[in-house]
Amino acid sequence: MENTYKKEEHATLKTEHATLKTEHATLKTEYATLKTEYATLKNEYSENVIIQSMDDMKQRYDRLMQSTVPKHKYTLVYDKYSRMVKYFSGCSVLIDHILKSVKKLNRTLYNQDTKHIINGIEMELITTRDILEESIDLPFT
Repeated sequence: MENTYKKEEHATLKTEHATLKTEHATLKTEYATLKTEYATLKNEYSENVIIQSMDDMKQRYDRLMQSTVPKHKYTLVYDKYSRMVKYFSGCSVLIDHILKSVKKLNRTLYNQDTKHIINGIEMELITTRDILEESIDLPFT
């Protein structure tokens, strides 16, 4: 009896061993496939990261190109601006000189109608000078 019991136990252990061997083999193949998938995913991920960083750099470059001005264009505009400021300053000085002459003329006149006309001219000259001086004070951006 003991012998048959050992034989049965041995037979069940053999079958369990065989099933465990097959499970082990399938687990080994699954492990190998997972390992190769991991390697390919790692490679694809690094490629995607490179592509994404290249896309980011292209977007930054495009934004930079849209928001900047070439140096030669900036220099041309700045020179034009400087000439205009000099022109406005010259006009302001000329208007001041004309104002002095008009005030001198106003003191020598005795007719009220001409004094009224000269006062109007003087006011227009002052307004024009103020407008020119305001345009000079605007910052260059």
